Amino acid sequence: MNYQTAQGWLRTEEREFLFAMAKKATTILNIGVEYGASIVCLAEGNPNAQIAAIDVNLSSNLTAYPNVAYLEHDSTTLDYTNSTYDLIFIDGDHSYVGVYKDIEAVTPALAIGGMIIFHDCGDFADPTILEHRVCPGVNQAVSDLLGENSSYIELDRVGTMRIFIRQE
Repeated sequence: MNYQTAQGWLRTEEREFLFAMAKKATTILNIGVEYGASIVCLAEGNPNAQIAAIDVNLSSNLTAYPNVAYLEHDSTTLDYTNSTYDLIFIDGDHSYVGVYKDIEAVTPALAIGGMIIFHDCGDFADPTILEHRVCPGVNQAVSDLLGENSSYIELDRVGTMRIFIRQE
């Protein structure tokens, strides 16, 4: 499988960014797998990273990688207290409540200096972004929980992704 052509809703620059960021991580959490494009980007970006991939409905067509553990489960109800991740990619439930619960559940497991990335946070004013890939609930939940949180620094956006680094 090639990360640049894997089926999924990731734009070219988003694929490139995930691939590059995976190289810097040893532990990765991916919430919302769908077709598996993000998993291909992460697993091919760093075949040595340990990757947990969670979705409520895992496809039977997902690519198998030795470093990826797939789990069919509701990401908001899992206990992450014994886990630490260098990189978390969230592209699961696109409702405000779903994203809010994901953020509450996983941010304690993000390492200091770790990166958390949210997909589908595009700007409706950007004509290059398909309207159905811009989810107001995602953007609002991210803004409400991390936007003014001094523990996180927001980096520049890449495509429809909002990117934060945990600083404390």
